[in-house]
Amino acid sequence: MATAPALCMTTSRNREMKEVTIEEVKMALENLGPYNACLNANGEIVLRFIRQLPEIYQILSKLVHVAKGAVLCVNLIRYFYKQLTQNLDESGIELGDGGLHIVLVGDGSISDQVRPANWLVPLDTISDTVLYPPWNCSIDAKVAYGISTGGIQPEHRAFSQEIEVEHLPDQWNFMRAEQTHPVPEIILGPMTAKADWSTQLMALADSFAVLRRRKRFIIPYPPGGADWLPKEPLDEIIAVIAVLLMVLPPYKATIHLAAGLKYRGPASPDMETLMEQYAYTPDGTMMTTQNLQFTEYPMLYSVLRSMFN
Repeated sequence: MATAPALCMTTSRNREMKEVTIEEVKMALENLGPYNACLNANGEIVLRFIRQLPEIYQILSKLVHVAKGAVLCVNLIRYFYKQLTQNLDESGIELGDGGLHIVLVGDGSISDQVRPANWLVPLDTISDTVLYPPWNCSIDAKVAYGISTGGIQPEHRAFSQEIEVEHLPDQWNFMRAEQTHPVPEIILGPMTAKADWSTQLMALADSFAVLRRRKRFIIPYPPGGADWLPKEPLDEIIAVIAVLLMVLPPYKATIHLAAGLKYRGPASPDMETLMEQYAYTPDGTMMTTQNLQFTEYPMLYSVLRSMFN
């Protein structure tokens, strides 16, 4: 196994004392440079700005207090900054106030840890965060497509082996409505598309069409490898996005998670608590769909099939 590059950090107590402005953060983001195992001066400026935001710092404090975590945090910022600026600029859409929907696609799971639900809606730049499957339930490509395009409705839900889910709500799991309740820690990991290059290229065109027509911005959580972007708690990813939305124009967005919520903790989950919060399914359950069409964006569906199936 290759040895990771040594972490490099420079600090300045005088700089730490000065409050960072929005304009300084914008300039720092534009000049972050490529993914790196070192924290440069622009990365430090962004982290200082994060420390000025109590709601965000509470979520990211454990990450940014450690040198390796600080580098990871800045690399997360690099990735989502590039996604947001490059694709939104190219789309040319007029967002207005709160019109953007960000769909995060990845390998989702839940742990035996809990988080306050308001960590998934940390700033006013996040209108809401929407979860789709019950707890301990995976999803297939049909569900991922429905979430990505915005076509899926609660009445489209179906479950593997014709499982009857007890007390299944007739709406999705909206985190802003649950702010005072704890929810399981959600982990988002990378998924790799196995479709060929030309299919993935056409799927990218489909994704742009979804963005232009429906203002739904599909962002895959990227391949991991090495240490640059491994599995991460969803609350930390959303905190990063919330900061970027605050700085870029600014925007407001609703986050949609196109990922499963299978339990991967070391001990048995607290089923009663999970059922009380939303709903819970037995091990091995997969959510799929019925009466949902997949013809409008066929290449996008093809790539999602290569990821989820």
